[in-house]
Amino acid sequence: MIIGLDPDTRAIGFAVFRAPGELATCGILTSSKRSRHDRMYSLSIQTEIMAESVSEGETSIDFVVETSSSHQVSPGGGKGAANYGEAVGYILAKLDSIYSYGNVHRVSVDEWTKDRTIGSRRKSKQQRQREVRLRYPLGYLIPDPGAHASDAIDLVDWWTVEQKMIEISGAPKKDNRK
Repeated sequence: MIIGLDPDTRAIGFAVFRAPGELATCGILTSSKRSRHDRMYSLSIQTEIMAESVSEGETSIDFVVETSSSHQVSPGGGKGAANYGEAVGYILAKLDSIYSYGNVHRVSVDEWTKDRTIGSRRKSKQQRQREVRLRYPLGYLIPDPGAHASDAIDLVDWWTVEQKMIEISGAPKKDNRK
């Protein structure tokens, strides 16, 4: 089982795959808490509950979590990037405390959103959303205004291909603690 997570300070997109390419469910976790700390704590608890409910009876779960870009700059002078990093930290801390460390994989947004066909330029969120809709039309029965669920789906697809490429090449697996 593979669970993709696209965390933010107000919502977390998730996608659950029973096997590569086999989307079981997806959705968005949200919190109505006012303070940022309370929201992020609430979202981390909801992530734990979601993971437990979808993984009952599973012997192996890989979590693929989008992490912030090293070059992320926000209109608020960098405050948004720090808040995003804090949101990711809450989720990673929760997952690392429950699941085997080697099963929580961190992937930079810069890394997985690259368009392989045109080099290093990143795909737009709208382009990624269109591609996911074509691959998984039933995954779009839920409203996804911030494209959180579609990004979680696309993140897992990217990670699955990346793992297969590593396996075929015989290259050592990337240290996911960074």
